[in-house]
Amino acid sequence: MRSCYAFGMLALIAARPVVAEPYRAHVAAADGASVALLVAGATSDVKPLSYLGTAGLALGSAGVHAAHGNWGRATIALAMRGAPLLYAASIRGPACQDGTAAAAMGCINGGKVVAGLVFVAAVVVDYAVLAAGDDGGTTPAMLSVGGSF
Repeated sequence: MRSCYAFGMLALIAARPVVAEPYRAHVAAADGASVALLVAGATSDVKPLSYLGTAGLALGSAGVHAAHGNWGRATIALAMRGAPLLYAASIRGPACQDGTAAAAMGCINGGKVVAGLVFVAAVVVDYAVLAAGDDGGTTPAMLSVGGSF
């Protein structure tokens, strides 16, 4: 008789949905590690560290969203973070030529500053909105079986 009662209680517990938790700390940890690699590479002779840090900033958040099962948010985060980095990497001198080298460098540097500001805005939106975990829905409850003797 006790076992029937226990299984009935388990069925009631399993039927209750659980509200989605925010995972901002995971996104912040991925970004923090990426910034540390970027700074370490920029301040040392080991330049591949800065490339690894840049890749982590572009891809890390999308990986966190995907790990939490939010594939749509992962796609949005990848687009928001990747687009400014690709734009900054694609700026070349001849595309900005205005006759003088100083004007070309001003165009290149200005474009990279704008791309940097857009990237910072993307990180803020990602942290504040996408990683909030509040999608208005619920995630299914997880059932764990255990006992005490």
